[in-house]
Order: sequence, then structure tokens, then C-alpha cells
Amino acid sequence: PADKEVRPGATAYTLGKSCRTGSMETPSWSMAPRGTGIPKPPDQPGPGEYHQPSTLYGSHPSLPVPGRVPTTSTKRSSPSDQLTIGGPTPAPHDYKVVRQGEFGRADQTAAPKYTMRGKIKDPADKEVRPGATAYTLG
Repeated sequence: PADKEVRPGATAYTLGKSCRTGSMETPSWSMAPRGTGIPKPPDQPGPGEYHQPSTLYGSHPSLPVPGRVPTTSTKRSSPSDQLTIGGPTPAPHDYKVVRQGEFGRADQTAAPKYTMRGKIKDPADKEVRPGATAYTLG
């Protein structure tokens, strides 16, 4: 029976770091160090370290291509050189844009023409209405 059963007392238990919801310890896990996921750059040349020959003047690295741009050693002329070499450059007011005595531009073959349609008659005008003297006031 129950009265002969030997049970431990309340002070016989050691709870340690426990409570009613479980252990009262901080979570313990391990994390990898920060730089382990970044790979080291490979030991090979990067972009811009190889000499890339020009495709102009027929010097393609693998295909025989004739030169498309002539190699010249003469100096290119600037637009301001034309003012002194070839004479005066015409200004915008030197061009004839309007014909003298005619309407329109110089590049038009004929002057513009416009037409207008006649006024449409109102169908209500056909209705016969009494004149102002047809009424008697009374």
C-alpha cells in the first residue's frame, strides 16, 4: 500500500539549470567564419592584359582581311580652312528661298490652293410656318 512506499523528499531533487519549460542555458551552435564562402581569385591574366591587334589596315589576328581605310600621311583640313582657301562660305540669307513676286517657296511647283464647300441647306427651312400676322390675340 501507499503508506509503506518510500518516496524522496522535496529537497532530494537537483534541478540544476532547468525550469518548467526546459533548460535555462543559452543556445549553443557554431557558425563558419565570415570569409569562407568567398573564393580566392584565380591565378590567370584578366581582361586587358592580352594584346589585341587592330582589325584596321588588314591586320586581323586570324583572318586575312584587306585594308579598308587608306593610310595617308596628309593633314586633314578643318572646316575653318575652307573660309580662307575656297572663298567665302554662303550664309543662310544668301540662299533664294522665295520666288520674287509669287506666293510660296522656291521649291514649290505651284502656289497652294484651297477650296471650300458651299453651305448646306437646313432641312427645317422647307417647313411651312404661319407668318407673324396669322395669329389673333384675344
